[in-house]
Amino acid sequence: MMLGIWFVLSKQYSDKLSEDVRSGNSRKMNLGETLGARKHGYRRGENGKWEPDGRNFEILQWAFEEKIRNGTSDYRLSRLMNERGYGSKIHRNGRIIKMSVQKLNPIWTDPFYYGLWKYGEESVDLREVDTGFIPMIDYFQHLQLLENLKSFEDRDRSVNLEDDLETIRAIPHGFLIDTNGRNFSLNLPNKTSRHLKKLQKVREEKPDATLGDVVKPYQIYLKSLALKTELTFDQIEAVIGNKVKQITLGEGQYEAFLKYFEQWQKGRKDEQMKQRKKIRLEINRLRSARKNLIEVNLDRVWEAGEKEVYRSKLAEYDSRITFEESELKELGGQKKQKHDRILSFARFLKNLDKTYHKASYVRKREICEILFSNMVFYSKKRLVVKPKPLLTSLFIQNGGRNRKYFERIIEVGKMIHLIK
Repeated sequence: MMLGIWFVLSKQYSDKLSEDVRSGNSRKMNLGETLGARKHGYRRGENGKWEPDGRNFEILQWAFEEKIRNGTSDYRLSRLMNERGYGSKIHRNGRIIKMSVQKLNPIWTDPFYYGLWKYGEESVDLREVDTGFIPMIDYFQHLQLLENLKSFEDRDRSVNLEDDLETIRAIPHGFLIDTNGRNFSLNLPNKTSRHLKKLQKVREEKPDATLGDVVKPYQIYLKSLALKTELTFDQIEAVIGNKVKQITLGEGQYEAFLKYFEQWQKGRKDEQMKQRKKIRLEINRLRSARKNLIEVNLDRVWEAGEKEVYRSKLAEYDSRITFEESELKELGGQKKQKHDRILSFARFLKNLDKTYHKASYVRKREICEILFSNMVFYSKKRLVVKPKPLLTSLFIQNGGRNRKYFERIIEVGKMIHLIK
């Protein structure tokens, strides 16, 4: 009987202790205070709450951007993070903790980094309970990363990790998709037996050589396990190359565009002169009104509250004059910036077909990122390259001989920011 009583009392104590601990944890979480193991990139602040861990926060935030935008491998990211100094201020038992693939992997799926903190069975939105909390990413970036991880197929582990396949990626990660929106993974057959041995020989004379120096486009595959099919880079580049040919702005057409651009500039110059004249007149009117207000009230005897109204009117005039002057200054700056952008875009389109076929892997990838949204796989004989919506009307055969085409180049050139 006594053993039974002791057992019941012990159970009650254990349950109460568990409930007290759970209640305490819940209270701390609802206050936004730190609890349990630290989160990478964050530390416990003086107020007991999560705060960015200086340089470590910046480095991990950069890694998130790289993972979301380029699908960079965890191995490569952890190495680059350590090279940038990650963990230099984190000590445990006197040892500096560095980033590793094993540590990075669970970070990508942790909702804490956009503000949802889960601890045991409890969860709290830190953005609501702690207004000072600074998320590393936002909710939509978190969803994008989860989607990327879901569709990303692991690379063949026989590839030497020091020679990351990113060095031979001629199209952006996720650019080639199937009709269901799933990505194709990069694959390099006979890596160990052929390419890496060849790379070792090349590095005897060229120490900085990468896989891109020894691998040809027809040797690189993009593979879909879902569709059980694969494509070589030369097949993909042929389709992209044919699409690029549709943008035609040859030497003669470029000269014609420059003449049209001069006429457009003159029209813009006349329009801007009118606009500047209008702004100057408004500035003069405001200055005259301000001066008149001062003269009228020069010898005035102020009653209660009137002087504050007077000062308020003066401040309003000053504010409007400053605004109009900034508009005038910005008008001049915008003119040169837009003109440079248009000419830069036109030079990019000039003989783009030849430029693309002579370009390096890196430049071809940049061109793809500038011109196209994606490439959809329907079958090996049907790969559809989709231009960005802004550029769709430029993809016409023998374009550049008509006024509307030139107008479109100017319109796109004013808006585009990617061409250097």
